Amino acid sequence: MPRHRLAERSYRLQLRGAVWTIFYTDPVSSSTRRVSTGERDKARAEVWRAQWIAGLDRPAPPSQPRITDMLDGYLAARQPHVGSYRTLQVSAANIKRHVGNLEPRMLASRAYLDRRVKDGVSDGTIRRETGVLRAALAWAVREKWITDAPHAEMPPQPLSRDRWLTREEVDALIRAAATPHIRLYIVLGYHTAARTGAILDLTWDRDRVDLERRLISYDRPGRVQSRKRRATVPINTVALAELQAARVVAVSDHVIEWRGRPVQSIKTGFAAACERAGIADCSPHILRHSAATHMVMLRVPMVDIARMLGDTVAMVERVYGKHSPDFLRSAAEALAGKTGPREPLVGDKAVGE
Repeated sequence: MPRHRLAERSYRLQLRGAVWTIFYTDPVSSSTRRVSTGERDKARAEVWRAQWIAGLDRPAPPSQPRITDMLDGYLAARQPHVGSYRTLQVSAANIKRHVGNLEPRMLASRAYLDRRVKDGVSDGTIRRETGVLRAALAWAVREKWITDAPHAEMPPQPLSRDRWLTREEVDALIRAAATPHIRLYIVLGYHTAARTGAILDLTWDRDRVDLERRLISYDRPGRVQSRKRRATVPINTVALAELQAARVVAVSDHVIEWRGRPVQSIKTGFAAACERAGIADCSPHILRHSAATHMVMLRVPMVDIARMLGDTVAMVERVYGKHSPDFLRSAAEALAGKTGPREPLVGDKAVGE
């Protein structure tokens, strides 16, 4: 009768002659292996064993590591901890194509920046990819693959755009949607202020879309937590009507579906709706930005807006505070004092002079 395989490998310390040795079972061949600690003292051998076990899952550094090797190691280390792993893979693929075969010491500070500028890539994309390159080099330093990481320049942070839609433009955009899934995405994007990834990831599970209690939980169970937190939000009357209609005809588990399959990207359909509605310079994320802006304009408390967005109150105040009708009003009035209009000062010109 075959032995049951242990759920967790055992690394036993045994004396072999005068030296403590680790004995373990190889997971591939199922044969017994041994590794000498080189230690005669058991306490020191136990420390050696702990360090050796900790290093088993760490990739061995190549003799002359290239940037492509470091990217592979970094991606393997990050995969269990990120929700947007595909984005990392795409950035890494672009980096490999341009500088992957270089050893780090060969990387000039502007090498990657200049090559991507030549490709006509946007500053935002270059910044994202250079961030991945820097992170991979820093990982290689921590893993002692290299001693120092070369500097990789990136474009300056672009000025943030304050583009938002009016209520009339949002309604026009909804009417211009040519397919039900684009229409439902636009409704949810504005009326729940959720990010695109959260909406496309949403399923009809009762604990996620509760039409009776009128709540949506965008935080998928088992999802790796990131800085982009997903909130639980109420379903207003507009979103409720759209969700009820979509639920009747749904043929898959995903709320946003097309021909019975989950939707990976809505960029093309959204751009077409914008063109039909005559709305320029508009991206899917602007729906969330517009919703937050309108809530601030309507004097919704900042703490409620933050909960709706899944962000902090400080972030909401910093980004959207200027749209409040009361923005810095009390501060400005405090400077005027309580005496009302002042008497003209000596040297003031009369009105009309």
